[in-house]
Parts: sequence; structure tokens; C-alpha cells
Amino acid sequence: MSLLENGSLNDVVRGILSEKTKIKDLFLIVFRSVEITENMLLISSLIQFVSNLCYGTGKFRVKLTQEDPKEFMTTLNDALLKIEKSYICKEDKSKSDWKKEADRICVKFSILNFVVNLLNDPKLRKHVADNMGNVLATIFKMLQEDVDSMSLNWEDSVTKELAVCINAGLEVSALNYFSEHKIVSICDTLLKVL
Repeated sequence: MSLLENGSLNDVVRGILSEKTKIKDLFLIVFRSVEITENMLLISSLIQFVSNLCYGTGKFRVKLTQEDPKEFMTTLNDALLKIEKSYICKEDKSKSDWKKEADRICVKFSILNFVVNLLNDPKLRKHVADNMGNVLATIFKMLQEDVDSMSLNWEDSVTKELAVCINAGLEVSALNYFSEHKIVSICDTLLKVL
């Protein structure tokens, strides 16, 4: 997986890989075949790989717009839900699993970056803004929780979650969702803290 991820950083290789029709199937098969919480680095690498294929002129993003992306979006949301729980013990930090927490954050950031890449396409942005697969609601919930808890790495998390919200906010449906869920209150808290 690391070889594919690193290769996808090169424009020529990315162009060739983006044209392969089975990449989406590979993504879905791997996601369904492994336990995400036990294989977080593999999942993170896979997400970074497909995210790279969406960068620039990568055709993978275009292929996603030509098919019904609901299954794909639902799979992303399932991954977000599986990595929601922190491995940090607030009562006794010595009982925390710092390695698993670092891996969890890596997967979370990979997914958030991938969603931002998807939002560059107007059709996919509309799907996310319309909360297809519940992706937007889950990311917004993470934003609320990160602002409320201000735990480890919360500033980086909030930055990436806000990037999703800002890009999705180009669509009216996302703006309506945000206003219904008190985005102004979250922004007010951030302005006071930062």
C-alpha cells in the first residue's frame, strides 16, 4: 500500500492509476475486509492513496461523479464512526494507548483531507453538502466535540473539520445544515479561545 501511496504523489503515475477502473472496488473491498481499528495505518495509507488520485487532474474524482457515490460516502462515514473513540484516558493518562491514538488521528486526518479533495468537484460537493452517507453530519459532530473538549490535537482537528465545512458551505444545503446546528456558536467559541 505504501508503494501505491508514494507512487500516487507523482503526476504521471497518478494519471495512470486514476484511469484504472478497479481502484474504487479495491478501496471498498479493503475497507470491508479489515477491522479499521486494528489496521489503522493500512486504512490511512489507502485513504491517502485514493485522496492523491483526486488531486489535480486525477481522474478518480471524475469517476466518482459518474457513478452513484452513496456506497462510497457511507463507507467513509463508517470509517469516521469507527475511529471516533479516543484512546486517551482522561482520568489517568498513564492508561492511555498513545500509539493507537496517534494512528486514530492519522486515519481521521486522512479522511478529512480526502473529503476536502472531493469537495473540489461541484457534483461531489453537492453530495457531501446534502449529507449523503451522513458524512457531513459526522464531521460536523466531530467539530463540535473537538471545540467542546479541546483535547489532544484539537487545533489541527478543528482546522481540517472547518476546511470541510467551508468548502461544503459553497452549497446552500450545507449552509442550512450549519445554521440549524449552531455553527455561529462554535465559531464564537473558537474566536474567543484562539
